[in-house]
Amino acid sequence: MAKAVKAPVAQPRRIAVLGAGSWGTTFAKILADGDSDVVLWARRPELAR
Repeated sequence: MAKAVKAPVAQPRRIAVLGAGSWGTTFAKILADGDSDVVLWARRPELAR
């Protein structure tokens, strides 16, 4: 019987996404769902709250 091969666990990455529009927000969420440490930068202060 074959043994299961386990993939190495990658360490979480620290990622900055510049732009909090629809694409930037979606991209940041996908990265965060994948266990990355994400910082989302917005140009307008009201979006950064």
